[in-house]
Amino acid sequence: YTVDLGDGPRLVDNDEEWWMAILSNQMMEMMATRLLVGDSTSMYSSTTIPNDSDGLMKLLTMSYDCV
Repeated sequence: YTVDLGDGPRLVDNDEEWWMAILSNQMMEMMATRLLVGDSTSMYSSTTIPNDSDGLMKLLTMSYDCV
């Protein structure tokens, strides 16, 4: 398979790597969209974090207490 995530086509060796490339591309596109047009009155799923650029930064920099 080949994928092109903006840096030109790249050959991937297996299905797992192809899916990872596609899913990471979709995630980046979703985050970029929310940075531009996010709504502070709606929240991310299962959180109290607003769906806007400030909320996205909070979500990406959140620390977790794993015990």
